[in-house]
Amino acid sequence: MKKNFNNNVLKSVFLSGIYILLFIFFNIFISSVLFIFHISISKYTVLVSFGLSSLVIWLFLRKSGIGNFKYIIASIVIPIVVILGTIYVNGKIIDSTWDGNSYHKVTIGMLKNGWNPLYEEMNQFDARSESPVFIKRLNSIWGSHYAKASHIFAANIYALTNNIECGKCINSLSIIMLFLIVIALLIYYFKKLLFPLLFGICIITLPVICSQYLTFYVDLLVYIYLMIIIVLFFSLEMENFVDRTIILIVYFCSLVIAINIKFSLFGYVGLFCLGYYILYIIRLKHQQLSFKRFLNFTIYSFFAVIVGVFIVGLCVYPKNFLDHGHPFYPLMGKGRTEIMINNQPDYFKEKNSVEKFMIATFSKMDNITESSGKKAEYKLPFSIYDSEFKLLSACDTRISGNGIFFSGILIIAVILFSLTVFRIYHQNGHLFWLTIIPIVITVIMIFCLSESWWARYFPQIYFLIFAVLLYLNEINDRKVHIVLYLFIILILINSFLIFWNSTKYALNYTKEVNNSLWSSDFPYDCKLSLYAGISSPEFPGAIYNVFDKRKNLDITILDSDEYEYIPGMLLPVIPPYVVGKCE
Repeated sequence: MKKNFNNNVLKSVFLSGIYILLFIFFNIFISSVLFIFHISISKYTVLVSFGLSSLVIWLFLRKSGIGNFKYIIASIVIPIVVILGTIYVNGKIIDSTWDGNSYHKVTIGMLKNGWNPLYEEMNQFDARSESPVFIKRLNSIWGSHYAKASHIFAANIYALTNNIECGKCINSLSIIMLFLIVIALLIYYFKKLLFPLLFGICIITLPVICSQYLTFYVDLLVYIYLMIIIVLFFSLEMENFVDRTIILIVYFCSLVIAINIKFSLFGYVGLFCLGYYILYIIRLKHQQLSFKRFLNFTIYSFFAVIVGVFIVGLCVYPKNFLDHGHPFYPLMGKGRTEIMINNQPDYFKEKNSVEKFMIATFSKMDNITESSGKKAEYKLPFSIYDSEFKLLSACDTRISGNGIFFSGILIIAVILFSLTVFRIYHQNGHLFWLTIIPIVITVIMIFCLSESWWARYFPQIYFLIFAVLLYLNEINDRKVHIVLYLFIILILINSFLIFWNSTKYALNYTKEVNNSLWSSDFPYDCKLSLYAGISSPEFPGAIYNVFDKRKNLDITILDSDEYEYIPGMLLPVIPPYVVGKCE
């Protein structure tokens, strides 16, 4: 049964999500502009971003005709509290991951300490630093040449808080932002509460999100910003909610961020935006879309790419092209670095992309690499093995990375999609076309994208599942809705298992570190010598955790290439990445 909801409240929820998005955008954009003028990361960028975000939302409130004080509180003050709370919580949890400590933290730490990626390579800055962390060439390549939106944002937060772990709040903030925007739009559209809330929870609890939200990994951001752009295409179809100019501004900011999250996301948003652009051209031809709306969308898209590549991405795409002959270096171009061969099962080299996708989706959960020499084992959908539970806390599981029940969920989704798609086509043409575009592009990617088998690289497979949920909700039949809610429960159980285990692991790891380095038994007045990265590859990012907590110590970083065990050495200081001796 449809209910009447206060549209101004829904607009406030929507604008609260947009506030968080703007806060992230301004931090990244302002710092990128300052790089051009040789100005480094500064904590004041965060404060300016709060001010600009508040100003823009206030203008949006006035344009939407809801300037009442209580809506200002809901749309501006509450998001500020959420941002500050998220920063605080993330600062209390330590990222233990491989990528997080090998190059993400190092990149963030060096940005915060004055590295300007537009004019200098990371290892060059490290070499002339007073306290080098001896970054190795491979990790320096990732930090110097990869897209840096998340790193720039995190470095700003780090500069404000002097706690590097606070920087990973971009993940939590992006999750909250997506949830607020989605539920506001769905409640307004469907005029009911239960389905939008459950659907919103499903959207923000994908396995890639649940496994990475407390880390510096960026694969979850790839999904979130691709999803938010698709959601904005839906919102452009909704009349009388908020002004379309507001939606286009948010689309512009989202696209600029997305282009600079990860190289793959640049390609993904290009393909998905192209799909909707073709739909707009067809509508324009059949006079179902005004030329003004088409022109506005074209202009915003064009300038988002210009700003994303030549301002925010200036230290990446143009610099990579000028220095190494390809904007996507080191993944492409002369001297490219191959990263997938060692990360996949050895026999995958002989398989095409579809075969790899089927094996990785319908097998027992495992983390097989080239060196393991193992092969994935097929399993019946919904069957469970003890060995799988040990991998539920991993953030980059290679085989069945979407969860132990996902193979069955995907089969059910395909069946339900086949049973409902033609009915939706005749019943709600707008919904059909808006959902079929991401589904078709996703299916094509399975055939063409060689990395579609790895869950962390291909979260968009869930677009099919989300479309099925929308289709079932659209059909006004009690039995169909029972199927809908049972399916939602199954999806949430699959995700919750990963969420619970990854959260528990992160908290236990943090407790382990707190009981060693941060404990009251740790000496406060000694000369601390640290070796970074005894494992391979090295993990110098954990050094910043020591700096942040033990500023009063005389800390010296030693090159791990010269590592020798010293009696009395602390083993480890930050398990398992840093060892040292306190004299």
